[in-house]
Amino acid sequence: MKKKNEPIRTCLGCGKKDYKKSLVRLVSVNDNIVVDEKKVLSGRGAYLCYNSDCLTRLSKNKRFLHALRINKSISLDGLFTVILEKIKNRSS
Repeated sequence: MKKKNEPIRTCLGCGKKDYKKSLVRLVSVNDNIVVDEKKVLSGRGAYLCYNSDCLTRLSKNKRFLHALRINKSISLDGLFTVILEKIKNRSS
């Protein structure tokens, strides 16, 4: 049963729509991308499923850079490591 007034967001990796609380939020802060664990940081945000397949798709096509309106190329290795750790913790 659908809950009333709960925000729905779309995963950038797979395109699946889900409740905001069940997705990882990435935020652009001063041309850096950070994980918004509490989902309260101000700034441009994008969402991702707790799924390593979505993370892999996201890393290959760089759609989130467009979604977060980041024009320059930045290193994402540390970010992907943090997200992968959150996915693993959520799975266990």
